[in-house]
Amino acid sequence: MSKHVNASRIARVASVLRKVSSEALDAAEANDPQFQAVVTIAGRHGEAVVAIVVANAVVSYRLNMHGEEYWTMYGRFWSTRPTPTTADEVIKGVLEFMREVRVPVYEQKASRLRKVYDLISELIEDPRVFTDLELLYKRLVKSLGRNRYQKTSAFAAKMAYYAFRALDREVTRLDAIPVPLDRRFAVLTATSGIIPMHPDVIYTRLRDVAEQAWRRVSQDAMIPPVRLDTLLWLPARSIEPVVMKGLIGIARDEFAHKLVHVTLGRIDVKLADRIAEEILYTIEWL
Repeated sequence: MSKHVNASRIARVASVLRKVSSEALDAAEANDPQFQAVVTIAGRHGEAVVAIVVANAVVSYRLNMHGEEYWTMYGRFWSTRPTPTTADEVIKGVLEFMREVRVPVYEQKASRLRKVYDLISELIEDPRVFTDLELLYKRLVKSLGRNRYQKTSAFAAKMAYYAFRALDREVTRLDAIPVPLDRRFAVLTATSGIIPMHPDVIYTRLRDVAEQAWRRVSQDAMIPPVRLDTLLWLPARSIEPVVMKGLIGIARDEFAHKLVHVTLGRIDVKLADRIAEEILYTIEWL
């Protein structure tokens, strides 16, 4: 394990997360606005939802709004469009949406879509091939490049999982997808003490190390990384400014309250407080 990782903190975090029930994980996913957007798209377009969400997921970075709002708008956008039958139609829709919401670095994102054109074609033709999520993740990594775009590949595979769940399709190898380590999760990596360094350093220089550390947490907690991602990512919204002001107690209270809310009480107040204490454990690096 990397010298940057605190193994004892991995054990403590995993220990408390092991108490989370599968019902709580299901509730968190059902309350994720990103999943709700996917359900909207699936309700209108059926199996085409897989290609539609994977295409958008590969360009869901450097947003000018929270990810929750971005995906809600994406769901509404596709709720009034005809069902695409080709990769060209899917990508045309994504490009139109990006122009509509005025995303940053439009040309860069359009270029990224071209890299996954063949994969989007396969997803439109027969998405069931990719219910093996490890296969999909590896194809995304191959298309986009491992080092530079690994977070994007993980997030796109997670959104495919959401699409298959919305279609009530069984998937395999969910545990093969790593946590999509974005800025929000970099903050939690720091505050949990798993890597007791500033989130800027984790996000820019230690993503791979952090990803492997959370994989270890996932294994020890017996929760697939992408399900763990949803559970912790949702209540961590808007936590960073509070943490950066040194208000760790307030951050814990907010996180615990949101955790109870997003799981519809499947995580009770007592357990939510314990999880918040471990996830928001330290700001000594501040």
